[in-house]
Amino acid sequence: MILDRFIVTLLGLAVVASTISWDVIQSGPMDSRHLGHADNFIERKMREKNQTFNGKYLTRNSEPSRAKSVKKTLNFLKAFNCRAKSCFRIGNVLLGRSNFIYANSTCGLQRTERFCILDQNMTGFDVPDRTFFFSQNNHIKGFRCMICNSAQKFNHIFNQNSHRIENVIFLNRPNKHELALKWWQAENGQQNVYIQFDLESQFLLSNIYIHFKSYPPGALVIEKSFDYGVSWQPIAYYSSNCRHHFAHIPTQSSVFFEPKCTDRYSKFDVRELIYRPLSGYKLTDGLDVATHLKMTNLRLNFSELLMFGDQHMSKNKNVMMKYFYAINEIRIMGSCFCNGHASLCTQMEDVEYDQYALDRMVHSKCLCEHDTEGNNCERCLPMFNDRPWMPATDGQVNECKKCECHGHAFSCHFSLEKFAMTNQTSGGVCDNCVHNTEGYNCERCKNGFYHDNSLPFSHPLSCKPCNCNVNGSKNFQCNSNQCECKVNVMGDNCDKCKPGYWNLEGSNPHGCL
Repeated sequence: MILDRFIVTLLGLAVVASTISWDVIQSGPMDSRHLGHADNFIERKMREKNQTFNGKYLTRNSEPSRAKSVKKTLNFLKAFNCRAKSCFRIGNVLLGRSNFIYANSTCGLQRTERFCILDQNMTGFDVPDRTFFFSQNNHIKGFRCMICNSAQKFNHIFNQNSHRIENVIFLNRPNKHELALKWWQAENGQQNVYIQFDLESQFLLSNIYIHFKSYPPGALVIEKSFDYGVSWQPIAYYSSNCRHHFAHIPTQSSVFFEPKCTDRYSKFDVRELIYRPLSGYKLTDGLDVATHLKMTNLRLNFSELLMFGDQHMSKNKNVMMKYFYAINEIRIMGSCFCNGHASLCTQMEDVEYDQYALDRMVHSKCLCEHDTEGNNCERCLPMFNDRPWMPATDGQVNECKKCECHGHAFSCHFSLEKFAMTNQTSGGVCDNCVHNTEGYNCERCKNGFYHDNSLPFSHPLSCKPCNCNVNGSKNFQCNSNQCECKVNVMGDNCDKCKPGYWNLEGSNPHGCL
């Protein structure tokens, strides 16, 4: 419920994402074919780094002691957050939402396509799925090729050649066999490709993890929207050459919400990308952090393949068959976002989710408190707008205040003008007063009605019609059933001439002659 404390848990989760185990860098299953010129650049770099090991390429690992420390810290933060009654589930928001993710390019959707990757067909190791293979003299032998047919969904037995975008979602942490079989892949040689994820509600972003099957992109921009795609904001830039691709973007930033460019994840030997918006920054304002981490949509914009000069050096048109974007897994870590006005979230109705993942999902519908409502508790209840809606903070609940409509309205709206008139004590204006009442607060009977003092004003029948005679009354207003009569007229309803007067007519300003 307390927004500032909730942000702390997100920071803890972002730190955990940086503790990566040893992983084998992999690409796709292959078949020996020689295309284009040999990738001497890759071969040379691998020899320089001396990073071949039985045909496998390994990434660096964090120390076991640090991993243990981070895990202990996260457990503490999680326990602290639950004591603050904000035990939102923090997890992969992609789970259960395979229908919410889209890619503008996927291999094999319209027709079967062939693609190729580097291979060494003389190796004695049983490694059917590796990016780099070397013989004893460290020389690249050739390529292996396979087909992509994504007309139908992926199936472990019947359709292993389908590489649709939903393949990047795993219910559990994938093992090496799953990573070898299942991934998303764009069409060969396509430079400008994007992946977009559209959510049904606002979430709070914690971090993003991408495991590339192919080489990482030469240029990538991550964007997010917090208003369902009306506007977009870039949050991170990745490039093999930041000065070339994003000259106007800084490579360092003193505030977490200012995007910067890095080449850390755009090197040929990198297969994992981790975006942690809060890592390395000192946080003081939880509300400000939440404002910049809200998201309803996320987009990965790929604009350049990492081709190592092949596009300039090789005249073989088939060289593009081995350059494409491919991703094994994407995790978008986040949580339900309730503006501090809820402790729990539940499944939203009338939304089609993946049934197999319902119990593992990060749900989006806040169970609102403090007289708020909406998917994210982003507004006050209809009758609770006497002061402006505000998110809860560490020191203020900021619950919504009920309007005083005397039981004669079903909703009200906030008026800044009325709020100023009342010295910021009451800004609620009742909507569509009923029971023959009117006013900012439905505080009086309408013209032509009077308050029956035998009933409390909140009673639905408290305002009775005056029934003033149209010819004998000055107007239709009355006071305690006594109409305001013309000079020569009398009676509660102004329907009689005074003694000595006659001929009551509406055209006569005095009523009677």
